[in-house]
Amino acid sequence: PDFFGVFRERFIEPKLQRTLAVFDRAVARSEIGADADLERLSMILPAMCLHDVLLAGRTIGRDEIIAMIDTVVLPACRASLASPDASTS
Repeated sequence: PDFFGVFRERFIEPKLQRTLAVFDRAVARSEIGADADLERLSMILPAMCLHDVLLAGRTIGRDEIIAMIDTVVLPACRASLASPDASTS
């Protein structure tokens, strides 16, 4: 098997499954819209972290992760609760 396939299976997939479980519980509590794209939401934070580390050369710590969640992930989750008509008024 190729390295990426094994890496994805053993490292990435378990983390994505845990993240999806968190988002599923948030949907059940009506904190995220029922029709939200949970797979896309679950990829936002890892994508931002990888971007900062690999492309920008930054070190990611707890404070940076909290800021990403507060300024990007949570607003994206809340946006899924907005009615389609709310954006046109």
